[in-house]
Amino acid sequence: MNDNKLNNSLINPLPPIILVITLFLILIELIFQLSETRIIFGGVGPGLRNNIITQYAFYGSLQDWMISNSALRWEFLIRYISYLFIHLSFLHTLIATVMFLALGKMVCEFYNGLLFFLLIIASSICGAFFYGLILDDQFPLIGLFPAIYGLIGAYTYISWTSLRSVGARGANAFTLVAVLLGIQIIFKMLFNGNNDWLADLFGFLAGFLFAFIIDRYFSRY
Repeated sequence: MNDNKLNNSLINPLPPIILVITLFLILIELIFQLSETRIIFGGVGPGLRNNIITQYAFYGSLQDWMISNSALRWEFLIRYISYLFIHLSFLHTLIATVMFLALGKMVCEFYNGLLFFLLIIASSICGAFFYGLILDDQFPLIGLFPAIYGLIGAYTYISWTSLRSVGARGANAFTLVAVLLGIQIIFKMLFNGNNDWLADLFGFLAGFLFAFIIDRYFSRY
């Protein structure tokens, strides 16, 4: 009986929202890979990834411009979401996709498709906004990781409340995010990496706050 339950859990279909986002990530990276080998777009193909980064990544300087001029521009606003689907390499995309599938499957056990989508959007916008607000960094923010950390934040809140309800130490729920952020900060110090860990941190906080609000004010989810 236990074996049957295990097999059923392994073959349970993924929610549509996760499949759509995953397929979109794969499609974009496939286009990049084909262009880099000149199979498509010919001689301009190898520069496609950089061109897309320039056009759709999030830059703090663009946010600074909107704040300074008290103006909103659609071509700047779309970057708060579009940067999620652009990655630096095949490996970058692969890691993001695997983490998204694993965490998305866990979070979707508690949230329906609409709440899951809103969680992704909230984490993405929050991560980018504070990345641009706090840092004066010219390095573009790209990749799904602020949204992934948003999923971690939501799942951390769910785990935290579950542990507290049985009298266990709620602090244990924060182990995963502490380890992941710690690794990123160490890599930053050792290899002079970029500061996108700050966007991940605020993505996590947005996910945690989102879960708190849903739990307190919209408990039937």
